[in-house]
Amino acid sequence: MSRPFGTALAALLLAAPLGSPAWAERGERALGVGVGNLSLRSDDAGVVVKRQAPYLQGELRYAVTDFVELGGLLRVGVGLGDGRDPELVGALLAEARYAIDALTWVPWFGGGLGLLVRGQGPKGYFSGGGPSFDPTAHLGVGVDWRPSRRVALGAAFRFHLSLTELGQSLGPFDATLSCTFYAD
Repeated sequence: MSRPFGTALAALLLAAPLGSPAWAERGERALGVGVGNLSLRSDDAGVVVKRQAPYLQGELRYAVTDFVELGGLLRVGVGLGDGRDPELVGALLAEARYAIDALTWVPWFGGGLGLLVRGQGPKGYFSGGGPSFDPTAHLGVGVDWRPSRRVALGAAFRFHLSLTELGQSLGPFDATLSCTFYAD
C-alpha cells in the first residue's frame, strides 16, 4: 500500500464516526451521572482561601426542541484544602442548553441559575460562621460523544458567579465527566 493512500485511508476511517447521526429529537429525556471537581477561591481583606471539592453528580434533562434542552443537576462533594477541615459542598443547578446534536460528537453551550451550599462558606472562613447558601449564575460549554441513540459520554466546564459574594469570590469553576442515558 502506498503511503499517501494509507494515510488517506487512515484519515477516512478516523473521521467516519464524526459523520454518523446521534438522532436527537424533541421530547427526548436524559438521565446522567458524573464526577467532577469544583475549584473555589475567596478573598477577604487580602486573606485568600483556595479549596477543591471533588463531587458526584446526578442530572435530568428534557429536549424541548431538537437543539434546546432544559435540565437540573444535583451535586454532592467534599471541600478540601487550604489547611481547613473538610466540608460538605453541594449544588442544585437549573440549566438551559443549546446542543448542535447532528453528529456523534455533540458540542453544547448553556447557562443557568443555582444554589451553592457549603458547610463553611467564605463568610464562615473569615468570621467563624456556619454554612452558606449562595445563589449562583453559571455559563458552561461541553461536548458529548454519543456513539448510539441510548448513551453518551461527556465533558463539561462551567464558570459560576456567586450572586451574594460578587466582590469576594472568583468562580467557582468546575469540570465534569459524565455518562448519560437517553429514553424517548
